[in-house]
Amino acid sequence: MSETKHSKTQQNQSLDSSKKKLLTLSGELNSLNSSKLEINTKIEFLQNNLSEINLELQELSLKKNNILKDLHTYRTNASILENRGLELLAEIEKINNSNPSSDNKPLAQLSKTTQRGSFLQRMDLSISWDELKALVEPKYIKFKKNTSTPELSELIRIYLVRHWFSLNLQNLEETLNDSLSMRNFVSMSPGSSAVVSQPLIESFIHFLDSTDLGKSVIDQVNAQLRLRGLKVTNGNVIDAALGAESTLLVQDTSSKNSTKVNNTSGANVSNSITATTTSSLQPQNSNVTPSKSIAPRKNKLSFLDYLITYGDPKKLTADIITEFHALVVEKKETRHYLFNANIDNLISDQINFMSYVFPKERISHTNPIIQTAPPNMRVSIGTFDEIANILTYLLIDHFKMERITAPTAAAHILELVEETRCQIEDTNLTVWKPIELRASLINQFFSKKGFICRTISPTEITVLGGFEFPLNILIEPSSKSIILKAVCKANDWASIDDVSTLKETLNSKINSLSFEVNLLDQKPVLTTQYYLPYVKGVPNRLLHKVCQSFTNAIFKGLSIDDNDLIVKPSA
Repeated sequence: MSETKHSKTQQNQSLDSSKKKLLTLSGELNSLNSSKLEINTKIEFLQNNLSEINLELQELSLKKNNILKDLHTYRTNASILENRGLELLAEIEKINNSNPSSDNKPLAQLSKTTQRGSFLQRMDLSISWDELKALVEPKYIKFKKNTSTPELSELIRIYLVRHWFSLNLQNLEETLNDSLSMRNFVSMSPGSSAVVSQPLIESFIHFLDSTDLGKSVIDQVNAQLRLRGLKVTNGNVIDAALGAESTLLVQDTSSKNSTKVNNTSGANVSNSITATTTSSLQPQNSNVTPSKSIAPRKNKLSFLDYLITYGDPKKLTADIITEFHALVVEKKETRHYLFNANIDNLISDQINFMSYVFPKERISHTNPIIQTAPPNMRVSIGTFDEIANILTYLLIDHFKMERITAPTAAAHILELVEETRCQIEDTNLTVWKPIELRASLINQFFSKKGFICRTISPTEITVLGGFEFPLNILIEPSSKSIILKAVCKANDWASIDDVSTLKETLNSKINSLSFEVNLLDQKPVLTTQYYLPYVKGVPNRLLHKVCQSFTNAIFKGLSIDDNDLIVKPSA
């Protein structure tokens, strides 16, 4: 019995001990849970702080990149300005060294003398200006109520110019401002760009015309000229010593009429005096050759014309591609873009197929340079943007192209680079040889792409569906050209004057195309053409792109036809 009690006592003690231990462990667990909750709160707080710090780091990184870009831009501009300044200094020194005797000569003596300038120079030497001033000055001082008349000699010359050239006051002002020979004649300081004020001129002319002084001045000038064997009337100059009369129709500066000079006596024209300058602004046709073949036609706007302003296009293109290739290949992030791309092929494609890149709109942030290669040949957007930037800054920094147009030039070059890259991977024929070019080949190519085509002749097809606007593709063997032609038919209510007005608007809005008005079945139509030389072959992928760009430009241009003068394709 006692043993049983002892055993129960031990069990109770053990149970109490376990309860105490359980209470202790429970307390520790609660403490741990509380600590865990506190730690989780701190972790969440730190994570939030870390997110904020990451956002700040991103903003700082973006600001850093913008600052670096601005710094690069300013350094580039400073370098361009410095180089341009050095070039100008060198040019100035070169000019000074090549013309050491012209340093102290006025501009009038360094410029080419026109016929009007020769006339005024001869009048300047033939007339006694002191006598004219002595004739006018006494009465003019009273009229002006001023003892100082420094402009009197100039005013007398201006009055004579007005008389000789039959100029009204408005035309007189324009002529004095526009003509260097006139300013040099009337000014007391040759080469000066300023003449006396217009109100003073008008007041002086009114003074002479309202008195007998005007007639007296003209009579005295004619008398002085007769003593030298000359007679000058309004528009007529007679050199009595030579017996030659030159009849002149003076050009009114307010009109666009042509100036005519007729030598009625058959005497040497170089001995006659004329009071106007005849000039021709007709450009010489440099494309005319004795060869029987027709020279390739020229488009309204081309990338070739842009390159010509910077030097020889072939050499310039070779230099650009060589430098561009080196810059892309040396960077680990971009070198794979030109993997296996032969630099000679890159250069030759740029030169041979430049016309197949349709003139692009100005590249900007809202209209960036995009990849034109098929999807399987494209690189990541970031990589391509880096490549485009490399080329753009190369054109600006190294080749001194204008910052506003260099991105557009880069887009033209990169489209041909993309073509060369694609040709490396292509197993199909992508460049047609000139000898195999025919309408059936072009028809087959577009038909396989789902276009609705019809062969008109062995050298012409029409593409009726698939593009934004129907077009004809014509092969012209005589000039080795492919001609893209579109005919925009007018609606029945449109007159030829309406269509002509629309033509002028389109030509001013669309820089890449030139529109003309013709008659088709006695109805007005708008036509436009684009020329592609195929003497070096035809890259069919680029032909497809240029046809698409050609029709897109027409469709976009016709969106300004608010009066529905032209039949739209959807109609």
